[in-house]
Amino acid sequence: MGIIIETAVYKHIHTFFYSQHLDIGYFRDGKSQKEIDIVVSYPIGRILIEIKYKHNSTISEQEAIIGWADDSQTKGAIIVTKNAEDYGVTKHNTKTPIIRIPAFAFLYLLGQAEKEGYEQWTSNK
Repeated sequence: MGIIIETAVYKHIHTFFYSQHLDIGYFRDGKSQKEIDIVVSYPIGRILIEIKYKHNSTISEQEAIIGWADDSQTKGAIIVTKNAEDYGVTKHNTKTPIIRIPAFAFLYLLGQAEKEGYEQWTSNK
């Protein structure tokens, strides 16, 4: 199920940012093999998205998203989780706060933003 959620999140992210022609990919460190599932690169910075679709979605200080959330180029950091009760800001002390949000809420909100953006764009024509 985790792979399905990762794919759904990536699809929604790609659709949401498609018209902006941004670089969307992932990060994997060659030495440690630590990774970040989705990295959206803007000219002024980046957004990090990590999918932890399991019952225990805690992340350690050694995770790649923690280190990158301290970088000045990081403008947003999100962990997509499984449980409805698993939301809010993590307790990690990073320059960019890391937000936790359940997958169903993230996908719904992103879908609504896609729809509203599309409706707004088509109504201006």
